[in-house]
Amino acid sequence: GVLYANGQGVSRDDIEAVRWYRHAAERGHRDAQFNLAVLYANGRGVPRDLVQAEKWFQIAASAGDQDSVTAKERLAARMSAQEMEQSKALAAAWTPCKTKPECDAISDTDSRTQSSAPRSPR
Repeated sequence: GVLYANGQGVSRDDIEAVRWYRHAAERGHRDAQFNLAVLYANGRGVPRDLVQAEKWFQIAASAGDQDSVTAKERLAARMSAQEMEQSKALAAAWTPCKTKPECDAISDTDSRTQSSAPRSPR
């Protein structure tokens, strides 16, 4: 995802970045979860969706990602109580996919847009 998000060695392609970040995020990779949240928050590669952004920040924060703790607090200040409830319910219901058929069934068909850059992998 990072290569596509930043155009490193490939043409910048936010939609492809979302696809790869989602692929890794759904498998429990917290850096990908953070980066996917950033793309949702900024509408890069997907329509801007604060509920999904907050969901992924919460998931990454619960895995110990400190940047996500800060980001989710900032984002929460811009969300309604209903949006916060939605994102908390989505995060609570989330579990990483474990089997190939389950992982392959994850949709990666989101649309486009643009904004702030995701961080590089650690």
